[in-house]
Amino acid sequence: YEVTAEEKTSAMVGMMGPLLTIAMALGVGFIAISIIMPMYTLTGAFG
Repeated sequence: YEVTAEEKTSAMVGMMGPLLTIAMALGVGFIAISIIMPMYTLTGAFG
């Protein structure tokens, strides 16, 4: 039982890395879009 529990735990930890990377990328992308979109709106208003 302990061996399978350790295997499942290590598999879960192994999956956390890529999932955290994707979550961070989505967060950074969302912040970047929220900063860039108003700039495009302002430049469009003056253009």
